[in-house]
Amino acid sequence: WMGSASGGWNLKVDTMTTLRAGEEAQIPENQAEQTTLWLNDGVEVVEDKAPAVSVGYTPPPPGAKLISLAEVEKHDDENDCWLVVKGKVYDVNAYLKDGSHPGGNASITMNAGVDSTEDFEAVHSAKAWKQLETYVIGYLDPKDDPNAAASAESTAHVTLSSAVATKTKQPRATGPVNLLQYALANPDLYGNTLVGEAAEAAAFDRMWAGARRVAPKDAPITLNPKKWVALEVDAKVPLSHDTILLRLKLDSPEHQCGLPVGYHVYLRGEKNGEPGAKTVMRAYTPSSLNGTLGFVEFVIKVYFPNDSAAYPEGGALTRYLNEVTVGEFVDAKGPAGEIKYDGKGVVWVHGLKKQVKQITMLAGGTGVAPMLQMIVAILADPDDTTVIKFLFANKSVKDILLKYTLDRLQTEHPGRFSVAYTVSKSDDVWKGLTGRVDKKMIQNNCFAAGQGDETLALLCGPPLFETETCVP
Repeated sequence: WMGSASGGWNLKVDTMTTLRAGEEAQIPENQAEQTTLWLNDGVEVVEDKAPAVSVGYTPPPPGAKLISLAEVEKHDDENDCWLVVKGKVYDVNAYLKDGSHPGGNASITMNAGVDSTEDFEAVHSAKAWKQLETYVIGYLDPKDDPNAAASAESTAHVTLSSAVATKTKQPRATGPVNLLQYALANPDLYGNTLVGEAAEAAAFDRMWAGARRVAPKDAPITLNPKKWVALEVDAKVPLSHDTILLRLKLDSPEHQCGLPVGYHVYLRGEKNGEPGAKTVMRAYTPSSLNGTLGFVEFVIKVYFPNDSAAYPEGGALTRYLNEVTVGEFVDAKGPAGEIKYDGKGVVWVHGLKKQVKQITMLAGGTGVAPMLQMIVAILADPDDTTVIKFLFANKSVKDILLKYTLDRLQTEHPGRFSVAYTVSKSDDVWKGLTGRVDKKMIQNNCFAAGQGDETLALLCGPPLFETETCVP
């Protein structure tokens, strides 16, 4: 079984053979790809407890071991990984060997050999900072640290990419908000565009074309796993009452994203969309596949303030992403991931190759994103005989993301793909499953466990969906 951690896959257990302990908890509104980070002890990280973003430079103490940037850069891959955070150098190889990072080792090694201060500050809590100190081995030599020079000139500060445009001032919405109606009332935010199911149908055609097309071998790649790249917003389309499609331009119409199937991309911006606020980053799985040239698309569930009592300020990043407008820029970095689908049943899990014939998928809320990417990659290849059964859980009927897309895939590929929906709160016309995912629901709608290496089960959803559905 696999699960997600901050938008990426994470190994849970090889098979599920026992019933969950107790009744499944309510699926929270902070869905899979917009959850807070979890440490290896399973305690949720509360982001606000993290130290404030540093705006100055603290020189190494007298007699401290100084390490040159050239030396740090030698340790720049998954087999030998050093990091620089706030002027300190960390050897995290022991931590990588333990394999306990919730986002997988790839989310660490993508910063190997470089200064990762901004990335670390964007997602980690005070507890994580304390945990990091275990691995400190010295200080970056001040002559190699640009922050030292900037401090001497009293100009050190932390910003987003220099290409990021000044945000257009718009009225800020508070929840509950219906995005389809909100878009009509605020055309400056969304432009003249298709909305709802018509927009999803158009996105389906682009997604399918990208899946059927193989990017040319010489197509340049825009994304960089070690550097943030500013991507221009090409379109922002409301798909449902709480979901948008965000399309970002690549460097040219000939550029590819460079995204293996199963990998995700990090996006970052100002927390809660507040100008000058702390930078936050989250992992998102694109809905477009790598054969799509010139742009990359993401389906993003937006959390407005007061939409949820548990998150009165709204989504830390989704509010920012909903408020950027066409022509402005969003920082992206990647790709990264621990699970990769290579086609025709070949799946790489933490560097180990698996050959499968059938895949069970379970997802809650926005956990559909990495599932959809793999589903489309499999079904778009007529020579791929892998069969998929997908059990998809949501709070209510209106909360089901990408239902048009999933229904169309099921209709057009009978025998290869089936999807079953369950909702916690149904209405009088709902004819699908009702209730939280349980053992019986899995038995009736998924492949049986214990069929050896030919069957793979994938799980992606909010933390409680994972822990209450998949027993470690």
